[in-house]
Amino acid sequence: MQQFTDEQGVQWDVKINAYTAQRVRETCDPQFLFDDDPKQLTSLRLARDPILFCQVLYVLTEKQRKERGVETEEDFCEHLTGDTIDQALEAFIAAWLNFTRKRDREVIAAVVEKTEQMEQKARQAAIEKINDPTLEKHLLAEMQANIDREVDRVLTQSESATATPASSESTPAS
Repeated sequence: MQQFTDEQGVQWDVKINAYTAQRVRETCDPQFLFDDDPKQLTSLRLARDPILFCQVLYVLTEKQRKERGVETEEDFCEHLTGDTIDQALEAFIAAWLNFTRKRDREVIAAVVEKTEQMEQKARQAAIEKINDPTLEKHLLAEMQANIDREVDRVLTQSESATATPASSESTPAS
């Protein structure tokens, strides 16, 4: 059985079967486990949408919640944040693979693994880019240019607002 622990130390089992999958489709995710397109795998969609993922967990843990007296979605979800959601996602992926038919399991597992590797590389590349000293220099130069343009704009408006119009005495009458 796949499990995760919420912020209060309560351990939850994550099990997917035909009934729970149907309940998820009916209540919060009509595309749940329709994994025809590798770019739209259920695990990827849920990893990118933690709110939907918590709703899915709420449905998947229905029997346990009732036994424990956790009645509302708010009561359940208020103890799911960052690290607990990550742990729950790992448990969910394992439960999903257990539910998947054997003929599809290896392919889906490979797609999930490759996606996780690529996302890690993308995060690392982003961190390297953010920490690159030339980025800070470029941003500071850009900020200074924006400040200079704004000051010039304000000064130009101020000069035109304070300029005195030509005197009517100097304008010849017709």
